[in-house]
Amino acid sequence: MLGRALSRWLPQAVNGKSAETLLRENRVPIRVANGMFIAGFVIIFVMYRVSGFPDNDWRPLGIGFGFSFFAPLISVPLAALAMGQNAREALAAYALKQKMPLIFLLSVSAISFFLFITAIVSLTR
Repeated sequence: MLGRALSRWLPQAVNGKSAETLLRENRVPIRVANGMFIAGFVIIFVMYRVSGFPDNDWRPLGIGFGFSFFAPLISVPLAALAMGQNAREALAAYALKQKMPLIFLLSVSAISFFLFITAIVSLTR
């Protein structure tokens, strides 16, 4: 239901390319972004189990979740540029794949970046 309500804000075409074309051309940047998302959860597991943080410490969650939600939106344009593709088109394709408006993804990314930095700073004190 929420997806249907938000779908009207999804890009249907960018630079004259249809949604299907955007998704097909940007498969690699999207896969890189999904890998970064998963890496954030691996960070949480490693920090709690290997690094010896107590179960009630919030910082591994802050670092892991922060990384999971801001790293994909950084890696998508970087991967697209590394492959010689248009970064704007790659971000639009990522938003289409996630079925979320880009402004929503960017907002979540900004909040997650703040969470990530707060947790990192907390570790250094």
